[in-house]
Amino acid sequence: MVADAADPEPDAVDRAIGTRLYPVRRLTGTRPGLSANRNTGMRAAKASLLLFTDNDTLAEPQLISEHLDWHRRHPGDEVAVLGHVRWAREIKVTPFMHWLDHGFQFDFPNIRGIEAGWGRFYGANVSVKRAFVETVGGFDQERMPYLYDDLDFAYRASKHGLRLLYNRRAVVEHLREMDLSYWRSRMRQVAHAEREFMRIHPELPELYPDLNPYFFRRFSAAASHPPIRGRGRHLIRLVPRRLPWLGPRVWGSADLYFRQELAPEFLKAWEEDSPESAEGPVCPLPARARSRRELKSMGFLRRAYRGVVRRSGYFWAPLLASAIRKRWVLFRNPHADIRFGRYVYLGPGFSLHMPFGGTFIAGDGAEFRRGFRCDGRARGTGGDRPAERLHLLRPDAVREGRSRSARAACSASRRWWSTATTVSAT
Repeated sequence: MVADAADPEPDAVDRAIGTRLYPVRRLTGTRPGLSANRNTGMRAAKASLLLFTDNDTLAEPQLISEHLDWHRRHPGDEVAVLGHVRWAREIKVTPFMHWLDHGFQFDFPNIRGIEAGWGRFYGANVSVKRAFVETVGGFDQERMPYLYDDLDFAYRASKHGLRLLYNRRAVVEHLREMDLSYWRSRMRQVAHAEREFMRIHPELPELYPDLNPYFFRRFSAAASHPPIRGRGRHLIRLVPRRLPWLGPRVWGSADLYFRQELAPEFLKAWEEDSPESAEGPVCPLPARARSRRELKSMGFLRRAYRGVVRRSGYFWAPLLASAIRKRWVLFRNPHADIRFGRYVYLGPGFSLHMPFGGTFIAGDGAEFRRGFRCDGRARGTGGDRPAERLHLLRPDAVREGRSRSARAACSASRRWWSTATTVSAT
């Protein structure tokens, strides 16, 4: 057991250990932070297999046997085993805590099969070969002392062939109640750790668009939306995310509400880290909300429309308008092959004109913000070649969607904007 160097009461750890049937050594990290603690424990360990966990987790009786069994079946040095983390039975799981388990703190529900991927290397319950940890170089206790420490190690380990397997039977219970106030207090550390992580690995956005950067992108998208009440958050423990029609609406409402609650603290801390001090890629902050003077300059109907949308808690009015725009686009371009994926949103001012035919595909979850216009009136040169004259006005109006296909489509579109071949004439 390794106590943090910044622990004000190290004797409390000794009292917690007490007298046990098995020997326990209490060590102290060389400097504050989880990375230093894990490195200290790794150097003191004598076995060839290392199992990492946290001080707020309780091991199930079969934890160690499950990890050992999987390493016997997969003896390769590059194989690591990820165990499951669930909330302890002693605490009451709130909707917010349930939301944390779906891609924010952990992401176990989205693991298919046993291949977890290096992005889910959670230090709360993971085992790895000692020789492989030494090959990677241990945890970066200088630059990543706390938060993103395990992710930084996993990314460096992936360059050495890390294979992370998910064992659902190796379980620890998370004995810590969490609420919004606790996570608001952590947002400053999260923002600093994410910026430092992106600075250390500037190649990540190109290799993994999902990490571009992850929390900044999610909080920026939430801050750009009007505030909502998030009534769906009370139902997420009862309604599965994959339930047709109702699931995406309930979870979408809860996800946007919780991100909006945490976004101000995160974005404030991100902005305080001056871009001049960051050597890596710098992401611009989202546009500020309209000022009161701008709201007063709006017409009565527009102010009423915004008020209804904000107070309703659900974006039924914009979604209805988006559905009408889709029908109009299809009606206006009968000779073109236009396909919209699921949950595609067309913002105000969306215009698509393809009188000579062509193809326009929007992936699942793609969002076209205000003022997107595409003019494909020039004929192509034959075959599958794109039109010679294709004008995309305000290409920055395209926003990445939630799904992987939408992100890939938007990423490809950004690469194509320089040559204007997003829509191809056939």
